Parts: sequence; C-alpha cells; structure tokens
Amino acid sequence: MEMQRSRVEALLASFPKLADTGTQHTTVEQDNVRFVYQPLDELYMVLITNRQSNILQDIDSLHLFAQVVTSTCKTLDEREILKNAYELLSAFDELVTLGYRENLTISQIKTFLEMESHEERIQEIISRNKELEATEERKRRAKQLEMQRKEVSRSGRNAAPRTPVYPTYTPPARSTVTDTYDSYEAEKNKSFKTSAPKGKGMQLGKKSKTTDMFERVRGDLGPEAEETVASPLVQPIPAAAEHAAPRGSTSMDRDAIHVTIAETINAKLSREGSLNSLEIKGDLQLKISDPSLTKVKLDLVANASHGVQFRTHPNVDKALFNSSKAVQMTNATKGFPVNNSVGVLRWRATPKVDDASAVPITFTVWVNKGSDDTYNITVEYELTGGDPLKDVTVIIPYASSEPAVSSFDATYEVSGDSLEWTIGLVDDDNATGSFEFEAQAGDENEFFPMQVKFGKSKPFIDVDVTDVTLLEMDESVTFSKEISLNMANSLTLEVLSEKSLQQAADPNLINYCPSMDLIALTTTDQQVLIYRLNGQRVYGAAQKAGQLKVESIRWKPNGKLLAIAWSDGSVRLVGAESSKIVHQFAAGEDVTGITCLGWSSNITGKSSKSERKSDATWGELLGNDEVLAGNKIPLDLPRDLALIDIERSLPKLSVLAAGGASDDVFCSRASLDALFRPFDPKDNNAVDVMIVGTKEGQIHLSIYDSFIVGSFPAPSIGNAGPSHLVFHSSHEQCSSHTLLVKSPGSDILYYVPMDLRFISTSSDNLSLLASRSTNLQNLLRYIDQVQLLMVGEWKSTQELPGKFVRNINETLGELHNGDWNIVQALYHSVATGHTVPCVKEWLVDELAERGHKRWEKAVTTGLENLRKLVHENLLPALERCSVILSRFSGIAKFQGPNDTVGFSSQQISLIMDTVACLHLVASRILIQVVDELDLFGAFSAWLRFEIDRLASEGSIALKDEEAEKEATIDHSKVLLYLQNCMDSSPLEVYLGDCTSEDYSNGWSHAEQGLPMFDLLEKQSEKQEKGLPYMKPLPRVELLCKFLSKQAKIIFAQIAEAEKRNVLLGNPQEIGVAESDGPKDVTVIKVEARFQTHIAFTPKGLSNTIHVTRVAFEMASGISTVQSIESAAIQLGNGQIKDIKFFDSASLLILWDTDGKRKLLKIPFSAINDYVPYSKRSPPRPKVVSQENVVHRFSEFKIPDVGAIVPERLDIRGQSSKKGHNSTRILVLGKDRLHYKVFKLAAAHSPRGPADADEDTSMS
Repeated sequence: MEMQRSRVEALLASFPKLADTGTQHTTVEQDNVRFVYQPLDELYMVLITNRQSNILQDIDSLHLFAQVVTSTCKTLDEREILKNAYELLSAFDELVTLGYRENLTISQIKTFLEMESHEERIQEIISRNKELEATEERKRRAKQLEMQRKEVSRSGRNAAPRTPVYPTYTPPARSTVTDTYDSYEAEKNKSFKTSAPKGKGMQLGKKSKTTDMFERVRGDLGPEAEETVASPLVQPIPAAAEHAAPRGSTSMDRDAIHVTIAETINAKLSREGSLNSLEIKGDLQLKISDPSLTKVKLDLVANASHGVQFRTHPNVDKALFNSSKAVQMTNATKGFPVNNSVGVLRWRATPKVDDASAVPITFTVWVNKGSDDTYNITVEYELTGGDPLKDVTVIIPYASSEPAVSSFDATYEVSGDSLEWTIGLVDDDNATGSFEFEAQAGDENEFFPMQVKFGKSKPFIDVDVTDVTLLEMDESVTFSKEISLNMANSLTLEVLSEKSLQQAADPNLINYCPSMDLIALTTTDQQVLIYRLNGQRVYGAAQKAGQLKVESIRWKPNGKLLAIAWSDGSVRLVGAESSKIVHQFAAGEDVTGITCLGWSSNITGKSSKSERKSDATWGELLGNDEVLAGNKIPLDLPRDLALIDIERSLPKLSVLAAGGASDDVFCSRASLDALFRPFDPKDNNAVDVMIVGTKEGQIHLSIYDSFIVGSFPAPSIGNAGPSHLVFHSSHEQCSSHTLLVKSPGSDILYYVPMDLRFISTSSDNLSLLASRSTNLQNLLRYIDQVQLLMVGEWKSTQELPGKFVRNINETLGELHNGDWNIVQALYHSVATGHTVPCVKEWLVDELAERGHKRWEKAVTTGLENLRKLVHENLLPALERCSVILSRFSGIAKFQGPNDTVGFSSQQISLIMDTVACLHLVASRILIQVVDELDLFGAFSAWLRFEIDRLASEGSIALKDEEAEKEATIDHSKVLLYLQNCMDSSPLEVYLGDCTSEDYSNGWSHAEQGLPMFDLLEKQSEKQEKGLPYMKPLPRVELLCKFLSKQAKIIFAQIAEAEKRNVLLGNPQEIGVAESDGPKDVTVIKVEARFQTHIAFTPKGLSNTIHVTRVAFEMASGISTVQSIESAAIQLGNGQIKDIKFFDSASLLILWDTDGKRKLLKIPFSAINDYVPYSKRSPPRPKVVSQENVVHRFSEFKIPDVGAIVPERLDIRGQSSKKGHNSTRILVLGKDRLHYKVFKLAAAHSPRGPADADEDTSMS
C-alpha cells in the first residue's frame, strides 16, 4: 500500500486519539486503513495497512518488528531509538521488501546485517592508513619541535649569563565547551536551556587520549617535557583528587630556576560520604639549568597541618629548614646539581578520618532498587574545603545495561563500560549538586567504586616557595613555579567475588580461567570444582576409584578446556561450556604421580601470502609488473584451498542417546559442538602444547588437546639419577619451552630448554594436520559408540520376539515331531485362513493383545532407532572422515621436499577404502531397515487381526468389521516377512555375532594391506545369492576396529615425525629454592632475544626473592643460551608468602609483616644488580628496610577482606583486547575455606615524585 509522506504524517497524528492505552495489543480502523499497534513502554509500535489485509499476518509482522526493536535497543526510549535508527531501518529493510514481508527470523536478520561488506572493509583500510599517516606526521612534528627547542635553548644561554629569559610558547586558546556533548539532550532541551557565557562554562579536566595532538606531541619530547605534565592517575573510590589541570608549560616556558610542587592524594569514602582513609604525599623539586645559579637559597612557606611530617634531602641543611623554613645546601660552597630535577623536600600526612576539613569535597550515593533488577542511583556532592575545585569529573562504572540519565541539565558521556559525569568548576556558587540515573544490573556493586577527578590551584598542604636568593650576591633572582596534584601511587582492587567452600581447597591446585570468569580448584577430598563469580557451581568431579589424587589442574590458553591430572597418570579434559569430559589420555604406563602440568600456545610463524594480499583486487594484482614478471607470488592457491572450511557446510553430528554404552561426551549438544569444532583458518598459525611431567622422570608431550606426540626421559643430573619436571613456561612467539627440573630429595633447581622444532621448521600444514588428526580421533570414537548402539538396538528387536517364537516352536516340535515351526504354521494361516489349534491357543491365550503390543513396540522402536543411528549419526560421521582424509591425501601428495608428515598417500588411500566399505555397509543396512519396517507393519496388522478374529469366533456381529480390516492388509508383504525376516533377520549379516574362527580369518585378510571395497561387493553378491561368503567381512564391528587400527598407525607415524624434532637441552643449575616455597617462571621477549625469569625464595631466606635471568636466542628452531644471571632483593624482616609474575615487567608479592598481609608490585628495574650465576657464591641481596618496602613499591590496596587472611595468589593477566580490563587477582584465605576475586579499580599509573625509590644524589 503506497502512501504519500503527508498522508502518513496525518494518519500518525490522528493515531493517539484512536489508541486505547488500557490494552496491550489491539487494532483500530479508520477510513481505508487499519492501525495495528503494540505499546513499547512509553512508545507505540504502529503498523499501517489497508483494511483488506490479513489481520493475523499483520499482528505476526508487528510482533517481529517489536522483537527487532527490543533486540537492537537496550532501552525503549526515544534517545536510544534515535541512537540506533540506522540499525533499525536496515533491519526493517530486510524484513519488508517492496511492500511485502519476508519470511525471516530474528537470527536470520542479524546474520544478514552482520554479513561482511567489501566496501566497508575498503573504508576501514583507508581509515587505518590515514591513522598511520597521522601517527608518522605526529612523530615528524615532534622531532621538529624538539630541534626548535634545542636551538632556542642554545641561543638563550649565550645571550643572558645571569638570569636568562627564554622565548615562550603560547598555546592556542582552548574552547570552554565541554568535550562530552550530548547532541540528543541538547536538542531536547534547546527551547529552554540558555548557553553559558563565554569563558564561564564548565572546564573539563579530562582530555581525549586520541584527539589532543599537542599532548601527544609533548609526550614524545622526552623526559624533560614529561616532568612538567601531571599524569592523570586513577583514584580508588568515590572521593579522591586527581590533577587534571590545564596544560603545563613546556621547558621553553621555564626560567633557569624552576620549582615544582608535586602532591599525590589517596582518599577513600564510603557510599554514605564518611571518610575511611586519607593520605597525602608531596615533594618539592628544584631544577637549575644555568651553572652560575646553583648556589641558591629557597625561602618557603611550610605550615604544618593535618599532622604533616616534613623530610629534607640528606644534603639539605635540616636545621635551617626547621628554624627558618629555608632550603639550601648543607655545604654552602657547593651548589645544587645542574639540569637535574632534585627532590629537596618531602612531606606526608595522614589526617584523621573525623577531620571534617580533611577532604575538599564529599560525595553521598543513594541506591534504590526497583523491579526487574533496576537500580535508581543518585550521586550528591558537597564542597567541604575552602578552595575551589576545577574540572571535577565522576566516573561511574557499569557492567550490564547502559544507564539512562534522568538529570536533564547534566553534562555526561557514556562509554563502553563507564558513565562519566562532568561537573566542572565547584566553588561557593556551585557548592552542591546531584546526578541521577537508572540502569539494570545483577548487583548494586557493579556501579562501584566510583572515581573522582579534579584540579586544585594550591596544594593540600600549605607549601609554597616565596623567594629564591643567590647566596654569593644576596639578591633575589627570578624563578618559575609549577604546582602539580597527582593521584596516589596505588593500584586499588575491587572485590568482584567471594566464596565460602564446604571443604578446604588445596592451595597448589587453584587456577583462574584465562578467558572467562571461572575459578577451578581442588578440595582436600579430591573434588575438582569450577565456580562462576557469583559462586554458582558449574562443574564437579568426584574422586576416582581407589586412593587416587588430583595432582594438577590447568586451563587451556583460550579457556575452553580444563585439564585435570590424576595420580595414576591419566589426564581428563573437561569442557568449560558443557562440563563434560571431552577427552582422556594416559601420560604413560605404570605412572605413580604427576609432578607438573603445563598448557601453552605457540605461534608457528607461518602465514598465507593470500592472507597478506587479501585486500588487493584482481585489477591491482594484474597491474603489478612484479606480479606479472613472476617476482612476487600474491596468492598461494593450494594452501588457501586446503584451508577452505568445508566442514561448516556439512550437517552437524547428532547427539547420541544417554546411558548404556554411550560415551557421555556425545550425549549433549554443547559437548558435541565443543568436541567437533570446525577448523578456523585464523588458528592455522598457532599450536597448543601440553606438557606433563611424571614422578618416573618422563615428560609427556601432546598438541591440539589430545594428539599425543610421545614421552621423553627427563635429563639426568649427575649421579642423582633421573630428574622430574616441577615447572613449565613458554612464550607464544618462541618454540623453545622452559622446563624447571630437580632430583628427588634435592632442592636445587635446574633450567632445561625444550626446543619444539616442528613448530618453527616443519610443514606449513602443521596446524591443519594436528587439529584434523585430533578431530579424526574424536570421529572414530563417535563411530565406535554409534556401532555399539546399533548392535544394541538390533538385538533389542530380536530378544522379545525370539522368546515368543521359541515357546511356540517347542510346542509345535513336540506335536509334529520337529517337522513344523511357527513360520510354516503362520504361512499356512495366511495362505489358507486355517489356524492350527496349538497356534490358535498360543495367539489367543499366550500372546494375546498385550503380548502383541510389546512385540510391536520392541521391533518398531528398535528398527526406528537403528534407522536414525545410521542416517543421522553413522553416515554423517563417515562423510566427515572422508573430508579429513581427503585433506591428508592432498598434504601427502603435495608436501615439500623437506617436509616429513609421517605418512604416504597410499596409506591414506587404504583408510579411505575402509571408510568406503563402512559407507557401503551402512547404506545397505539403511535400505534393509526401511524394508523390514514396512514388512513388519503389514505382519503386525495381520497378527493383530488374527488374534481378534480367533478370540471372537462365534460372534456374528463382528463378521462385517473383520472383512473390512482384512481388506486393508497386504498379505504379500506378510508372506515376505514370514519368509525372510521372521526366523532370522537379514540385518544379522551386518550386526550379528560371528565365531572367533571367522573373525580371525576376516582380520588376517584385512591386515594384508589390500583394498577391500571390491572384495566386499563380491562377497555381498554371494551372500544375496545364498552362496558361501566371508561372513566377518560385512560386519560393522570388524570394519570399525580395522579403521581404528589403520588410523592409529597413521597417528603414530605423524607423532614419530614430530617427535624427531623435539630437542632437550642440558640441565643448568639456577639456584637452591625452599622446598615448599613460592616460585614462578615467565618468558618475555626483549628485542630479538628471549629471557626466562625464574623467581623463588632461597632456602632458609623467607624474606628474600631470588631471580635468575636466562637469556637465549633462537636460530632454526634451536635455542642457544647466551647468559645466566641472578639477583636478589630482601624485603625487610617480613615473610614472602607467594610470588607471581604480574606482567612482563613486574612481580606480584604476597608479603607478611607483623601478621599483616600486603600485596607488593615489584618492577624488574628494582632487581637490577644481576651478576653471572655461580654455584658457590649466590648473589648478594639488595636490602630494603621494613619501612621502605611499601613506600618504594606500588602497593595494591586490598579492601577489607574481613576474616580472610590472604595465603595464596593466582593471577589472570591482561588480555590483548583493547580497552578491556581483564586482570583478575584471586586470593585464597589461610583457612583455605574462603577466597576472593579482585580486579583493578584504578589504572596503572607512573609513580609521582613523592614515591621515588631513592633520594637523588647531589654529589
């Protein structure tokens, strides 16, 4: 129905008058149109059609439109719909084409909208190129500015030897308009909201990280420019200050004497506004750039308040400062250092929490929970200090749904995971205010901790420099001054989850999932449990039979599987999504225990040229002279053909019935999908490696979940005998894995490199080969389970009927001397209509109606299930096997001269021949099952008719009804069933048992290595003609076992080829560790080399961290150790409870001091006194005093953990996903019955001047 726009607008204008707000779904008719409408919260979804349209179809279409809106928009309000207008129109366009509705579902619409657009990809490439060009231009301009600065500095020093005045750079005036402009709110409130006068609007402290080119250029000018910039540090929770001040001056603004007053503030407020803690640290930095002005005195204002404590530099006259608040060198004949920023004064204050004037601004948060997990939150602020605050910003996190802001006059910005409320200037005229919003969340804690940022024109502690005097001439000189307020140097932790366990957890067996918020742990009663953050149990594995124990657990690098190693050497792989055991294998024979379980991922370094050239068109390729000349190969067609994902086009494998002989992993859709994941070409450049160490000194290696490469003996250490693996680590870009081994009864650790050369030097098809081999192994397991179920279903069709038949056959044999059986008797009844008396008695009295129903149900159900197993399970599995084997055949035929895949194309052809035999047998079984079902249906109908007729003999009233029933029976099919299926089923040829002699003959023939398909066809023809044939050959069981044996040979050959490319290096001693002390290992990349860092507590030194650094290089897949160095650091008198590598540059330490547990983040730079490792002389530790441990290192502020005393750590590192904070820290309590999970609530921030490690030397 076509209408003009004016007509549509007129109809919509009249609609509100006609709509009835009291109904949820109705229609209204007017003139020649019909309104079909449905309320959507405060809006209406209206469909306008003509009156002749099908109203049921209109209502269905309206439902679909409404589903599109609700699935696209997070909230059903005008702002959200306008925000998603383009997506909604695109979805509507897919739904209605040329005025007619398409028969689509929501999932299909989403699929069409998400389809890749070539033009969009082109635009993305152009945008990336522009960004790269802008980056290069920024670097060029930064270098140009640096050269100009140096030139100006040189000219300035030559002109003025005393008090030089440098040329200044005046930055362009910045607009006072807020960065976070909400166009929707501005348009909505345009009629009554007046614009602020110029220069008096709210100043935002937060500057965009990507749009402020000046800040980005200044960041590249070097450390001298960076010292003048106040880094925007993130504060823990609701009320803390951050200096988001206007842009600081560059070095060209400064006088020859420059003073910086830097202060860091760390505050915590409760939601009610009360102060929980407050700490202020500051220092005064002096930088002199003119050598003639080094002998100076600084006159200060340093008023003590809030319990502040001042501390001068050791070379500064302390007595002079205490008496007259002046700063000068103790030895007045010496001057301050030149061109070096020196901290001459420090201060620290910890005001009492009941000090009302301690915090310059307070916040109160009101939380009201409504229906459907909707929270209404109001944030109020009040200025409590005397000084005005500028650029005040509140950052409110959220996780579930995007908040809907109710405060119409507020300035805010909604990002992916936070709501940023910009208040601007807070002074006496704007001393109070509030901000209200509404959002859905699972818990109110999702909105906490809130972070506050603001700028302040004067420091919290009253410290200022009033004058600078030259000592030699006793006259004042000009100086420049800068005041900088920074956040405290702390990384605040936010509690994400806490859990109380019923059984104590093993502290050595707790592991955080690297990709999902799942915690796997093992309890003392040997249960492996997986919990979500909300404490919900996802998986639980009870203790295996006997006295077996869980030795180790480890997540797969992508978090999809959990490996559980048991003391008998078996390793289970459990799916994180399905909670099913996906695979299980043994780490060796006669294993008495597992000492280490490692699982990591390596990049092979192989990439398709086609991938690199995927954005080039044919015109560009053909227009390239180098391509036409053969100098470049833009495409790798064979490789790209091998990577085509054919399996996605095949139907999914159906789940198998639970119970009986079926493997549980095949009984659910989730576990089946996890087991048979299609090959993703993106994963072609990575290989997952699992390493298992046993107490017998074996190192078991497998790749791609369950493809076993083999076992290797651990290197022997002197006369101590075989060693065993205790730790494993690797780097994704390095094919050499780090192994830590030690001898039983010894605490000496040894470093052993394990070079997996097949990762870096083997065929480009390694990923494809290994992953498809794993998939083929799983398919063979699946086929074996299907075969067992097929035999079971067929036997179920024979048991009950066989029991009935045997009973009547015994009776007939006694009466007729064994000449008759039930088949002959029933054949006689069908052909003549006469029933033998004993058969009549059997039908009426023994079988009867109840027995017939049982017979019919047993045969029909069994045959139907057998048909489904063949059609939906066996045949699709065989098709997938053929696809994988065809890939293997191509790899074997076209492998390079230096590649050794371990098998030949002839071997693959023999396996494909066996698969073809199974396919032939399965097709014949399917045909026979369908025929037998049809024949049995006719036989069952006749049998029931015969039972009813014989039971009702003598009744005249039933004669006509019996004649009608008999006319519907196909007697020819009844006779065929009696003749071919009654006594023995034709399916017995494929599913029946055979004697051991026949089985041996069939197996010996199969092992001759000759194709069997032609032979099977000939033997099947003999069987159909009734001639003698090889009975075991068409048996499904024999063919399945032979297929498995052929595949195992191929798998063993592939594994052997990879095993030859595994090299174990010589063990090298790295230190003596505490027996049960904490230790950790990581591998990092430094330029072109790799470094292995091993951290542990030395034996007998629980307050010391020993770090051994092993540097090595890789060449042709073989590692070469360049150096082994070690260093140590002693952390006061405390005790180190646990050590973990936090990232590639720092350690995370759980430190106990006087019964208090603290988390310390120690950078590698703090442990820099490396010396070559020597067995006889361990490194001398760098001693850090008790009071300086926390002040020197970044401390994680742990919220109140209640009764939990932290005992053990586990860390999930930051993922590569941009803008996503995935770091998690799990803390297990000392009682081992409680654990808590934390995340970083504050961003990593560089240390401020007050947190410098040491005083700067002035010598």
